[in-house]
Amino acid sequence: MKNFINYVSYIPKQAVTSLAIFVLLLSAIAAPAIGSGVLAQDNEVRLEADTKVMNLNDNTGYQASVDAMVDDVIQVQVWFHNMEDAEGPSAENLRVAIDVPTQPGANQTITSTVNADNADAVTSSANVNLSLDDAWLEYIGYGEGVDEHSGGVQHRYNQGAEEGRDECLTGNDPAGPADDCYTSVNLGEAGDAIVDGGIVIDENFKPSFEFQSTLTILLRVKGEAVKVNKYVRNVTTGEEDWQLKNEARPEDVLEYMIRFENKGNTTLESVSVGDNLPDYIAYVPGSTIIINGNNPDGIDAESDNVWQGGIRVGDYAPGAAGYVIFRAQVDPVNVFEQCGTYTLKNVGVVRPEGMNEFYNTAHTDVKIICEEPEKPEEPEEPEKPEKPEEEEDMPEVLPEAGIGGILGGLFGSAELSIGIRNWLSSRRKLLASLLEA
Repeated sequence: MKNFINYVSYIPKQAVTSLAIFVLLLSAIAAPAIGSGVLAQDNEVRLEADTKVMNLNDNTGYQASVDAMVDDVIQVQVWFHNMEDAEGPSAENLRVAIDVPTQPGANQTITSTVNADNADAVTSSANVNLSLDDAWLEYIGYGEGVDEHSGGVQHRYNQGAEEGRDECLTGNDPAGPADDCYTSVNLGEAGDAIVDGGIVIDENFKPSFEFQSTLTILLRVKGEAVKVNKYVRNVTTGEEDWQLKNEARPEDVLEYMIRFENKGNTTLESVSVGDNLPDYIAYVPGSTIIINGNNPDGIDAESDNVWQGGIRVGDYAPGAAGYVIFRAQVDPVNVFEQCGTYTLKNVGVVRPEGMNEFYNTAHTDVKIICEEPEKPEEPEEPEKPEKPEEEEDMPEVLPEAGIGGILGGLFGSAELSIGIRNWLSSRRKLLASLLEA
């Protein structure tokens, strides 16, 4: 040390001054500013936290990810504790915030943040997989009921340890104390800020597992869902039951029904119902009627626009349903270009205001049967001539030579040959008698 002092004494005053300034700047950087809340590393508190979710409708238990449908209730729980030893520092002004997404989407991630004035922030998250792409999560607190927005956050903590009960003081045992050491309180509407920036849970959150705590909130899955059914029946043939697919002939009258139901948990406002009629089917004017809770017997729609852009049918609360019924007629047979079966697809369209369209279809097979041309009469076959009787076979013995034989052969008759021979013989005898005289 003495040598060091002696060495410094030989340094020029300007260098000593520069060295002193450097040391002061270094000290300013290393030391925390008074009142900044930033402490030296050996005074910081280590926190840990975990976020889990549970679908109360399925009673799945807490998990890192759950599936949910519209109107399901999701319970979110954030667990946290001060990781320091039992005799270590407390977390000052420990705060918890839960970030609940507000935008629609099939995959929702809920993130919690736990921090303190003398601790780094710790984040953890859990996922909720929704059944609809346009569904979302809505905070409803943790009141006595879950049917309405009741507000509040449930805080579960070790009251026994706070009171100094020996059986509740577990120190750093991860198993924690017995359940009867804990108590749960509802933070009321003041706790609603947990989803809007966060709330202070404890100004002096003590270390060790005996002071581990949880905060629990409830979320409801919100969604605008519409179920649409489309049916058809043949009025001409007397069909009474509604069908998804049926048959018809040219000029038959068909009746269509579009049924829609609010399957979500928000009111469907200014619902529009329309129909895309296919080719070969024409709307029957004045045939549209509307059936709903206010008009169970049906009322005249007073509009024929069901097939030209749609008609307005009012508002529908969750669970409510409505019906639009109208008629259409199949074209005459001469409109169809060729013979065969035409499958005509009829599409019903339902669209609440501010939402996408919902569809369903019904089908009708129209059979076009063409008459076959008459075949020409086949000409009658001419009568076949009778077959002549077969001639007798010629004698095997050839006729005698000479004129008689030749003539006999020419005439082809044994009797004729004999007659000619006899006649020639008589002529010879007559000639001989004349010569003798």
